[in-house]
Parts: sequence; structure tokens; C-alpha cells
Amino acid sequence: RDGHFHPRAGRDGGRAGLQSRDLGGHSFSGKRLNPAVDDNSGDVVIVPAERHHLDSLCKIESQVSPFAWTRGEFEQSLDDHRCYVLLCNKKVRGYVIFVLILDEVELLNIAVAPNFQGEGLGRALLHFLIEDVKAFATKIYLEVRASNVPAISLYKQHGFEQTGVRRAYYHAAHGREDALLMCRNLAPGRPSTPSV
Repeated sequence: RDGHFHPRAGRDGGRAGLQSRDLGGHSFSGKRLNPAVDDNSGDVVIVPAERHHLDSLCKIESQVSPFAWTRGEFEQSLDDHRCYVLLCNKKVRGYVIFVLILDEVELLNIAVAPNFQGEGLGRALLHFLIEDVKAFATKIYLEVRASNVPAISLYKQHGFEQTGVRRAYYHAAHGREDALLMCRNLAPGRPSTPSV
């Protein structure tokens, strides 16, 4: 299911509770994200998602994805994956969902509410993921629609490289659409392309 910043992948692995953080740009220093977010949104934090966030998760998902995750899929992710919400003045404006399998991370879903896109929140969620897993993971994998140019650009800006294509992977309005496979290497000196 691919929305504004939606990769889509498998659903294996476990969930662990990483620490919530105040967002201070790239340093997570507790300052607000940027002037645009300050003016419109107030305090911005990322915290573990909980059951009472489900309605907000489903609402954002339905707004950004033509083939949205179901409530049941979000419920399953709360049990099986690492799920975080980005809060602006205590209201959910975005989320990131990923899974750790041994020393590799798979990004399953990331999205920002339409009215808050373009303010750096997607970038903050992705940076949060990278910072929180880099101490114990060597790679981050994701899949993204070939037509999702904003997401592909964001991933490339954060060091992701394309490693392959899955033909006709996604449902589309008129048939099927390819998925680009991308990888961010977290181990210094190693290429992002998986070894054969």
C-alpha cells in the first residue's frame, strides 16, 4: 500500500519499545522541528503508537493511500512491529512502522497527513528511524511505487539507493505498478546493494 511516503513490505518480526523523543531537527535536541512547523503545529514529538491512536492512523492512511492499510493491519502492526506516531500539539500528524529482523530493518509504512506535508515531518520520521536503528542494524530496506517521486527523492536524500525492481507489485487504478527496491547501508564502507 503506497501513499505519499508509503513503502510496503512483508509483515514478519517483533516489536520493541524504543524511547520517544522530542524533535529538534536532525539532533533531536528537544527544540521544535522548524519555523514552519513551529508557527502551525507547536511542539512536535515522536512516541510509540498505542491503541488509542488507531482512529488517527486509519484516517491519515485513507487520505494518502489509494489502497490503504486496514484497521486490522494497523492493529497487527501494533502487536508485531515497531510503530511510532508523530504528534503536533498532541495530535497525530504522521507515523512510521518498521520491523527488525536480526540486524536488518524493513520499513513497512510511513506517512504524513496531507495538510502537514511539505513541512519536514516526513523527513523527521525517516531520520528518527535511521537514528534509532543505526546502533544495532546494518541495513534498512523498503519498497516504493515507481511513480512516487516525492518519496523516492526523500529516500535518496537520506542515502537510500535503488537495488532492484519488482514488476507489477502494487495494485493501481488501471492495473498494476512496479515497486522499486531501495536500501540504506548503515555499516561504514559497505555498499547498499545486497551481496549475491
